[in-house]
Amino acid sequence: MSRSPLRPPLPARRTLLAMLLLLELLLAGLAGCAGCRQRIPLPAKAITDPLRLRDALVARYAEVRNARGEAKVELFSAEGYTPFSQVLVVERPARLHIEALSPFDAPLGIFTCDGERFQLYDLKEQRFYHGPATPENMARLLPLPLPPTDLVEVLLGSAPLLPAPTGVAWDEAAGHYLLMLALPEGQHQVVRLDPRDLTVLSARVETAKGRTIYLLEFDDFAGTPAGRLPRSIHVEMPAAEVDLTLSWKEREVNVEIPAEAWSQEPPRGARIERLP
Repeated sequence: MSRSPLRPPLPARRTLLAMLLLLELLLAGLAGCAGCRQRIPLPAKAITDPLRLRDALVARYAEVRNARGEAKVELFSAEGYTPFSQVLVVERPARLHIEALSPFDAPLGIFTCDGERFQLYDLKEQRFYHGPATPENMARLLPLPLPPTDLVEVLLGSAPLLPAPTGVAWDEAAGHYLLMLALPEGQHQVVRLDPRDLTVLSARVETAKGRTIYLLEFDDFAGTPAGRLPRSIHVEMPAAEVDLTLSWKEREVNVEIPAEAWSQEPPRGARIERLP
């Protein structure tokens, strides 16, 4: 009887079966390893009370009073991809000075905020805008519609915290704290922390129905006199169609900043417009 040309000879079949058996054992071993992944135990002096952990986190970042430097911003929005550079000066609790730069490092717009009022001078249009520091107005130069206190927290490498701590969990796979907070209206927040120094790694705020309001992710940490701070800040705000990454190119922390940095007067000849 002739052998089928599609069927290998017996020795070859035995070799093939052995290879298949070896492959099955290898896959089973990999599956077993995934289930037996090393777990990181809760530290002996872990903070398990959510209020204590929240207070320790606030105290840790209170050491970061201000920051000044230049950053590259990459924005994905409904209009597409937009890269640009900015000079940023931020100070707690809610003061900002932002300058948008041209490719030749010339200022295109100057934004100032003292925590309650903002001013924006558009050099190209020679228009001077001013008004209350609402989230919408705060987003006119750096497109993140956040209250000034929250925007400062983000730019200083921390997360704006919802007021009510509700729980602490331990991610034993990553070795991180998960601090949970909430609002009475139903919003909830999860902040991921490095237990070594309570550095914020990420934070997500969701509605009561689980819809993401914003996601913060911090990366590329560097040591400063005020502790480790991220050089890369990623923000996603789905409702505003904003996906933004800010990368500090250079930065100074806890420096002397003159009081006049937080406000500006309209230049002579500028068209003035008050915004609600």
